[in-house]
Amino acid sequence: MKKQEFIDKLEGSGFPKSEYIILSGGSLLLRGLREETADFDLCASESLAKSLDLENCPRDDKGYYVPFEDVQMKTGMEGRAFDVIEGFQCETLESVLALKRRLMRPKDIRDIEVIEARIKRDEAVSGMELEIYIPQPEDGGFYIKMMSDPETMAYNAPWFPPDGCIPEPEEEWKNLCADWIGQEPERFYAYLRRKTDGAFVGDINFHRSSDGDWHDMGIVIYAPERGRGYGRQGLELLVYHAFYEAGISALHNDFETERDAAYSIHRAAGFREAGRNGGIIHLELTEEEYFARKE
Repeated sequence: MKKQEFIDKLEGSGFPKSEYIILSGGSLLLRGLREETADFDLCASESLAKSLDLENCPRDDKGYYVPFEDVQMKTGMEGRAFDVIEGFQCETLESVLALKRRLMRPKDIRDIEVIEARIKRDEAVSGMELEIYIPQPEDGGFYIKMMSDPETMAYNAPWFPPDGCIPEPEEEWKNLCADWIGQEPERFYAYLRRKTDGAFVGDINFHRSSDGDWHDMGIVIYAPERGRGYGRQGLELLVYHAFYEAGISALHNDFETERDAAYSIHRAAGFREAGRNGGIIHLELTEEEYFARKE
């Protein structure tokens, strides 16, 4: 079954999400590291095991309990490490990798390559100077400062003449908090924060397009923080979050053809040119293209 079917069946099972961990293939599926999986391998909490009377359920050849068709369960969830992916508790990649290295079946070899590449990319992101920060209502001062700065907002001048600054940014901030934050995967908004001192240096966003099966995106670096490679880092963080954590299928951005720096960082992040018209260049990156990139 593919990812959406997997999610739908899990949600329809009635199992509380906090009472199990998705193991092996299912955890790879939710991370976008596998296209499909045959069944559900779960590690149940003591409470869930008791409610399902697992001790009296049949077992498969691996020793897993089989309370339902296509559902295999083991016990011992308590104390086990997990990552939360799209609201589900999933086995850590390190744990899956250790199992795959022990088994070394043909399908495991392919999974090992993909997992190792993902871990490498995770390490690259964690080593960046910036991080994604979901702002709280009290963090609006930075947004207001950016939206009111002519140098930062110069790119926006054709839509908000003469200097691109957003009128009434205080009210816009209230609307953004209500309509964008906590609305994934339809809409996403976040600050870019420097790890060393906690300073905000820009923002990123994406939202589902009404024109097709993709999300339109944006990134702005506060003018005093430019020239430090933050545009490249911020774009990499946005793309990573979009495909690995939000699970969207494609990203699109467009801007004026003379914006060479913006074009360069998008191309470096894997975006391909999708067309030009009226002095605007369109760039796209699909989930498949992102995962297929060489590390």
